[in-house]
Amino acid sequence: MSALAALIGLASRAPITILDEPYLGMDATARTLFYELLLADYSQHPRTFVISTHLIDEMENLFEDIVLLAGLLAREWATNQCPVAHSSSQHMIPV
Repeated sequence: MSALAALIGLASRAPITILDEPYLGMDATARTLFYELLLADYSQHPRTFVISTHLIDEMENLFEDIVLLAGLLAREWATNQCPVAHSSSQHMIPV
């Protein structure tokens, strides 16, 4: 997903906004700015965001809940309870 596509997704203000790895192609400064924009927009226009990411550590402060998918299985945690978000391991845990 390009930065432009991510911003269009935010601007749509759809009740459910799905972003597939919206940070791709962004450097660290641009990602931080995007996260700040996402939180500001959410605070003014609350809605559900579904964001796919491999950067759980970097994005965990944005989430209320984390759902890990592995094949056809899924498991949900509150952000502060997700073992992957607080792990140095890069491996997927069984769900």
